[in-house]
Amino acid sequence: MAVTLKQIADIAGLSVSAVSQIINRRECNFCSDARKEEVFRIARELGYKQKFADKIKRGDQTRTVAILKRNNLTMEANNLAMLMLNKFEEIGYSCYVVNFDRDCDALPRVRDLIDRGVERFVLMGPVWGGNADDEKEKYQALTALIERNKRTYISYGASTDRYVMQDFAPAVRETVEFFQKNGADEFKMLLPDTGSNREKALCASFPELSTSEVREKYIHDIGEIYSLDTIDDVVKRGYCETQKVLKLYPGIKGIYYLSDQLALGGVRCLLECGIVPGKDILLAGFNDFPGARYCGYPISTAAHDLEALASALVEESGKSGECHIEIAPKIILREKQMSLV
Repeated sequence: MAVTLKQIADIAGLSVSAVSQIINRRECNFCSDARKEEVFRIARELGYKQKFADKIKRGDQTRTVAILKRNNLTMEANNLAMLMLNKFEEIGYSCYVVNFDRDCDALPRVRDLIDRGVERFVLMGPVWGGNADDEKEKYQALTALIERNKRTYISYGASTDRYVMQDFAPAVRETVEFFQKNGADEFKMLLPDTGSNREKALCASFPELSTSEVREKYIHDIGEIYSLDTIDDVVKRGYCETQKVLKLYPGIKGIYYLSDQLALGGVRCLLECGIVPGKDILLAGFNDFPGARYCGYPISTAAHDLEALASALVEESGKSGECHIEIAPKIILREKQMSLV
C-alpha cells in the first residue's frame, strides 16, 4: 500500500498541509530546517513516493532529473553517476538513471521522460555508437528536443554546446616530461582514434611538431575500444597491443596507455618478455585504477576529480546557454621508477 502524507504527518506531529508544503519544497517559515529534514527522513524511511502526474497537471516543478548513460561506461564514470545521485538528492531532486545500449535510439525514451515531467538531463556519453559526426548529429537532435520542451541539460564530454569535461593537457604534459626526464624519450601513447582530446593534449606538449609528426613519432593506434564490455576485455586488449608495440618499436623505453586497465595487461606482456616495468621501461595510464595502484610495478597515472566534476554537472544541469567547463585530474607520478638514463 502506498505511503500517504497523513502517515508522515502523524509521525512528524504536523498537519497534512504542513507536510505537503515541506515535501513539495514550497516556501514555508513555520518550522526550522531541522524539522523539515526530519519530515524528509520520515518520508524516506517509510518509502514515500511523490505523484509526479499530479504535479504536472498543476504545473508545479517535479524536481526530477534524468542521467542518461551507456551500459559499458568505465568504473570511474559510473562512480561519477552515483556521486551525482547523492548530490541531486541533497538539493531535493529525484533521479532516473537510464542505461542505453550501444546502437539504441534514445529520442523516444527522452520524449517519455519529458512527458513524465523530468526537468533536467545529464548526458554521459557517448550514449550512441557510430563515428564522431554521427554522434554529434544525434546529440544535436537530442538537445534540440530537450530545449524545445523548455528543459535543461548538461553533458559530460564535449559533444554538445553545454559540457563539463576533463582537461587532459596538464596530466599529459607532466607525464611526458616525467618520461623524458627519466630517459624514456622513445615512447608511444596508445590511442583508439585520431582527433581525441588525449591526442590534442599530446600535440600541445610538442608545439614544434605538426599533428602528423606527433602521430607518426609518438602514437600507436589501437583501433576501436569503446565496445569492450568488461575490465577483463580491456586488460586482454592491453596485453595484445603491448605485444604489437614491442614488435613494431624495438627498444621502446616508455608506453603511455589510454587507461590503467590497459596498462595492467601491458605489465603481464612485458614480464613474459623479460622486460621489467620501472627498470627497463616506464609505464603510464589513466584513472588511478586500484588494480594498477597495487600491482607491484610502478604505473604513473591521473585520478579523476570526481567531486569537482559531479558538483559542476549538478550545478550546471539547471542552467541554459553555452557552458564549457574543463577540470584537470590529479597527476600521480610513480617516483619509484628508476631512471633509464
